[in-house]
Amino acid sequence: MKQFVQTPSQTVGPFFSIGLCREHQNVLGAEDAGRERVRIEGLVLDGAGAPVPDAMIEAWHPSIGFGRAVTNPHGEFRFDMARPPFVNVIVFARGMLVHAFTRIYFSDEARNADDAVLKSVDPARRSTLIGERDDLDGRALYRWNIRLQGDGETVFFDL
Repeated sequence: MKQFVQTPSQTVGPFFSIGLCREHQNVLGAEDAGRERVRIEGLVLDGAGAPVPDAMIEAWHPSIGFGRAVTNPHGEFRFDMARPPFVNVIVFARGMLVHAFTRIYFSDEARNADDAVLKSVDPARRSTLIGERDDLDGRALYRWNIRLQGDGETVFFDL
């Protein structure tokens, strides 16, 4: 009987930093975009809460386009961008045959209360989609972690 082996197109990573990500792909929009510049920083964590050192995050800005970031050995990622009301996010990681779709909302965004997607999420789990505002040298910093499974799992959407 013939043995079937997965090909690279059927597996995920850790190829991200080698072939898919380029320097400065985590910066979206020009400095003169006319909107507040923000940074999003976070961790990608597995079901046990351990950092995922070789995940790739795509951030899809509603009007500017998309950027990519690869997690470092500590599972950390970051994006710098002109602030939108929310950011669509796609997560790729080793062992995930299907990438995961989610969103980040900003904790101080007034439009969150009227967002149909956010309102469709169980109120007990909405916090997994909210980046908490902090300050980074006078600029807005949003901290947001992605938990792939387990307690506190980030809400992921089926398309």
